[in-house]
Amino acid sequence: MVQFAVSGQFRSRDGFNEFTTDVEAPNKNVARERVYANIGSQHGLKRTQIKIDSVRSLSDNADTGANADADADESEVAG
Repeated sequence: MVQFAVSGQFRSRDGFNEFTTDVEAPNKNVARERVYANIGSQHGLKRTQIKIDSVRSLSDNADTGANADADADESEVAG
């Protein structure tokens, strides 16, 4: 799974409050859905009251998958 930073706004009594949260998800769409669920349940909001401005990946693709395994193999050989 990949870490995503999701930022946006949600409606409150005083107008709009901004938020930024980190979510672990397999892709951007799932990260977006998890934020709707989390913010909505914490603040009693519907999806229409939550506006997501950006979803960006915090993990580099080079740190996951085959490259991470190759780095581990190199450290075993060097040690």
